Amino acid sequence: MAQDVFYVLRPPIHKPKRTIVVLGAPRGGTSMVSATLRKLGVMMGDRLGHQHEDPAFRREVPLEEKLATVQKRNAEHDVWGWKLPGAVYYIRDLLPHLQNPHFVAVFRNPLSVSRSSADRSGDEVNDNAIKLLQVALNATQKVVDVLKEIDAPAALVSFESVIQQPEAFARQLAAFVGVSDETLIAEAAGTAINKQLGYKKF
Repeated sequence: MAQDVFYVLRPPIHKPKRTIVVLGAPRGGTSMVSATLRKLGVMMGDRLGHQHEDPAFRREVPLEEKLATVQKRNAEHDVWGWKLPGAVYYIRDLLPHLQNPHFVAVFRNPLSVSRSSADRSGDEVNDNAIKLLQVALNATQKVVDVLKEIDAPAALVSFESVIQQPEAFARQLAAFVGVSDETLIAEAAGTAINKQLGYKKF
């Protein structure tokens, strides 16, 4: 079902300018969403690397620098965005400066998130299973808290469903962010999503 892949919580606001903010737990699918947005032609930042995340919005970057980046991107792009799981900690400070913000929140099975985190760090899941699971659940709760507090267009994404239905995801994400180019949609569905990683490196 389409809503299993992409559920519009609050509908998009059709204005020329939009800022797309991707939310999710670390290892929870944010790279997959960002990669798809990039293939749809959305500017998602500079010096992104394989995980499709903008270093200008890392949590440790001072707020003043983040605000300067927002101002610069607003001036240079009608539609732009970024993804970093740490955005939940500072998004409220940036919100007044974002032009027509739209949120895309991706959710992944917390156990899968904890296993992915363990794989990346080289830890044994068995040794830290409860701790890693709690980290995943806490991160997911912070995303939910942001969605509850911020009254802006928002969509919910199921990581597991996207892997099974990449075409439906690309098409619905495109509609949410205002992209109608069929060539871009087809390319995003075919080249941005990897059934093992969740995203492709490019």
